[in-house]
Amino acid sequence: MCKSLTSFARIEETDRILLIKHGFLDLKLIRSLKYYDYKQGGWAMNMEDGNTKVVSIESTKLLPNNAYIFYRQFFNDISQEWESDPIILDLLTAIILFNPDRPKLVNSTMIKFQQHKYMYLLQRYLLMRYKYHDMMRSKFTKLIQYATDVAILTQINQHIFKNVGPQHDPGNHVHFIITHVGGHKGHQPFGQPVIGVNPILLTRIGGQVWPRNGNGVLNK
Repeated sequence: MCKSLTSFARIEETDRILLIKHGFLDLKLIRSLKYYDYKQGGWAMNMEDGNTKVVSIESTKLLPNNAYIFYRQFFNDISQEWESDPIILDLLTAIILFNPDRPKLVNSTMIKFQQHKYMYLLQRYLLMRYKYHDMMRSKFTKLIQYATDVAILTQINQHIFKNVGPQHDPGNHVHFIITHVGGHKGHQPFGQPVIGVNPILLTRIGGQVWPRNGNGVLNK
């Protein structure tokens, strides 16, 4: 998708590389929504051998520190908000891609401008689709919060991939979810260090998963 964005092609090459390098896991996770069926409660993914593998969200109960609660809440809630609308998913992807807080960016001001542009486009699209400003604002607020939550779930994935051993994953379901949903390469074995885990965020997580309040916002 990145190559199809003219705005992405216009920014400096160094920044393009950094946005992909530091945002890849977030982007893969948000794009995995295409494969998630909240009514069935699982992902249906086409494998390289031509078969379809279905993994239930219940498999994430094998994950430590109650990560299952966050997985279930995040995917079920956002699935109902984006309503399988590819335009909403593409705009959310662009908002996550143009993250001005990625490290070592040359022109973070330009990245921030691009992010705000896609946030504005999301607002305009939601207004066009739902007609009413109140509904648009409610949808927009929740979707932007979910875009923020993606970074938290990515950090949880990294922490799990570092610490979960095969004895906790007899059916290989956790490994499949972390690899195909979380974006970690299958050749990296469990228990190996993961480079790039944000220790501050993990400290904030503290091994717990925050519940949401009535407005769909995480209670931190």
